[in-house]
Amino acid sequence: MQFQNQNPLKLVKSAIFMMDIGMMVLAAIIASYLKFGTTTLQKEYLVLVGIACFVQYAVSTKVYQMWRGNSRYSIYWRAIISWLIVINIIFTLLVMAKLAELFSRQWFLFWSIIAITLFISYRIILFKALASFGIDGVVKKRILILGASEVQRELVRRASESNWSGYSLYGILDVAEVSRIELILSNTNLHEVWVCTNFQNNVDIKKVIELFNLSTTTIRIIPDLSGLTLLNAGRSSVLGLPCIDISVSHMSGINLAVKWLEDKCLSIAIIILILPVLLAIATAIKLTSKGPVIFKQKRHGWNGKIITVYKFRTMKNAIQTDVVEQAKLNDSRVTPLGAFLRKSSLDELPQFFNVLLGDMSIVGPRPHAVQHNEVYMRRINSYMLRHKVKPGITGWAQINGYRGETDVDSKMIARVQYDLYYIERWSLWFDLLIVLKTIVCVFRHRNAY
Repeated sequence: MQFQNQNPLKLVKSAIFMMDIGMMVLAAIIASYLKFGTTTLQKEYLVLVGIACFVQYAVSTKVYQMWRGNSRYSIYWRAIISWLIVINIIFTLLVMAKLAELFSRQWFLFWSIIAITLFISYRIILFKALASFGIDGVVKKRILILGASEVQRELVRRASESNWSGYSLYGILDVAEVSRIELILSNTNLHEVWVCTNFQNNVDIKKVIELFNLSTTTIRIIPDLSGLTLLNAGRSSVLGLPCIDISVSHMSGINLAVKWLEDKCLSIAIIILILPVLLAIATAIKLTSKGPVIFKQKRHGWNGKIITVYKFRTMKNAIQTDVVEQAKLNDSRVTPLGAFLRKSSLDELPQFFNVLLGDMSIVGPRPHAVQHNEVYMRRINSYMLRHKVKPGITGWAQINGYRGETDVDSKMIARVQYDLYYIERWSLWFDLLIVLKTIVCVFRHRNAY
């Protein structure tokens, strides 16, 4: 009986694809009117639109997955990305075939923008219509939730707020209520059962699964990971076996190569540009106080490896001891020149050589003294996850005001949260944004001394 509900869903997906094709043609006609003053497509433009329709079908299988269980915004982004891929393929084919000159670039631009606008607009209208007129059992699936946890409460909240999602909440039961589950299963046309479990209160779900052995009801296990600190959590496999990733780094494969190239190119370019500044600061330090120009300190790098970090010396007595005391406001150890260098962050410039040597990155969590790490790793949850990437000269925490002294734990906790946010969402564009913001706000921050 449940299988009869699948055909309407396939019809909806087919209808969305046909609507996209229709919107592509409509966008081409509108673009033709805007550029040429006519709604009649010339032969070559008609052929181009036909090829685009074929490419759209070939590259966009995920675009027409059902909306059920997905964020509306993720569906919008799928449509946008799919169309951008189609446009780039079409443009590349035209260039390779030396046919690009046959088409108006202005028409091509109009067509691209109008098409994506129509794609998103009718999807918004479709969601509103489905939320208002969806028929239970055809558009919506009846769901039973088992278990009590944070993720269960979040599922209930989202289901109640998202009529468009295609799910109808039938009820909530404790996993231990086996007899009631059996009664509901025999008398109710359920589509899916979601079993919510967590790592603090382990649930024996084997009995629950056995109840549904003679049923076509879909069972989904949704783990509650709220008690754990996650970093790039997701699903993967190890030696062919499925696993849940709790704490992993983006820094592998192509991402590692991109980050390496970014660091090398930027560090070489910046060192060449600031070389006169480096020489001037080194000379000033030598003339104004006794001691070495460069201060070296042991810090934790990528994966906890000990590295030597370089800075311009800013204190009268920069001697490494077992106890590392952070600089404070009006610190008597800081030289007048050193105060300026610390305030303007110019004392950090030698760390571009750390980047060139491969110990640091341009952007990443700031490295702390080894002694500080040994203290904070025991006091702050997930502190050492900062070392899943190379430490940086600047970082997301620093441009958001968390630089300088961390005299109370709350400041370090906030810094760690910003660092983990960066690691979770790393991209080349995020790095470039942080670099640009660093240039703008490096002289504005008041808490570095």
